Amino acid sequence: MVAPFRLAFRAEGEFVNCYYAAPDTMTGAWLMGSMRRSLLERTPGVFASWRALMQQILSAACTDALGAAPESFVVRAAPEHERSGAGE
Repeated sequence: MVAPFRLAFRAEGEFVNCYYAAPDTMTGAWLMGSMRRSLLERTPGVFASWRALMQQILSAACTDALGAAPESFVVRAAPEHERSGAGE
């Protein structure tokens, strides 16, 4: 099954931004959350916790809108054409 959406985490300047986006493009993506990059990099486990929170929020939104939450989330690297050169 092809996911109709994804969460895209992008390092942009001093922040890491989380977007709700189409599977293959950032066009029309919605900003869901933003966190200072230094905070995510400084403390082990904080990025994983923030990612889990973004997934929880999206699951709740799906349940409210569609009556069902995603069964799971697959974590993978961004497509090559979206990479900024900075990793998670």
